[in-house]
Amino acid sequence: MTNSRYPSNNLCYDLRLGIYMEPDPTGLEGGLNPYSYAGNNPVNQVDPTGLCIEDACIGEAIVVAEAAPYVEAAALATYRYIAPEVASAGRYVYTAASRLRQAASKEIELAAKGPVRPGQTGTYGELKAQKREFGETEPLDMDHQPSFAAQVSSRESALGRTLTPTERATLKTKTPAIALPREVHQQTSPTYGGRNNPDRIAGDAADLNNAATRDRAVFDGAMRNR
Repeated sequence: MTNSRYPSNNLCYDLRLGIYMEPDPTGLEGGLNPYSYAGNNPVNQVDPTGLCIEDACIGEAIVVAEAAPYVEAAALATYRYIAPEVASAGRYVYTAASRLRQAASKEIELAAKGPVRPGQTGTYGELKAQKREFGETEPLDMDHQPSFAAQVSSRESALGRTLTPTERATLKTKTPAIALPREVHQQTSPTYGGRNNPDRIAGDAADLNNAATRDRAVFDGAMRNR
């Protein structure tokens, strides 16, 4: 482990931000949002545990559980000594999966209701929607970390072309952000206003991981000294 970064499945996972800092190497997930494939948290589109275990296994668990009665009937017909164990395992997996889904649904419901709090993370679109519906505990800015300008530059460089207006809007909405107290954002953010000059944008775009780690470290320090 280096600082807050942890190599998970050969990818860089940031423990403090709760997200992978590299896109899906298979190219199958993420689209314009290179972080969305790490998604055991449907509210914030992040993976706080680094395991993605609950969501990843729930579908398979339910398939196994639903097959349990058929397995039991077939096994009992020919291998009576096997069937009880097989069926019992299927029912156990189904029960565990159902409980996980119920707990996750309750957590999601609670997290999505209530004012946005300083330090709360999520996609930019989710935080803005929650703020519109439930307000905020104090004046907050939803800040992309790394900056949206750097993410646009990085994405355009990867594609070899300029993003369309629709692609820019999607990228802005779906990428990770953090709720910053407005004065903290204005006074300390390395990418606020004129501080996010072309050189900084280019440097951050070249290494989004380091940029995000820097921005979060600055925020953490500012909140401790607040």
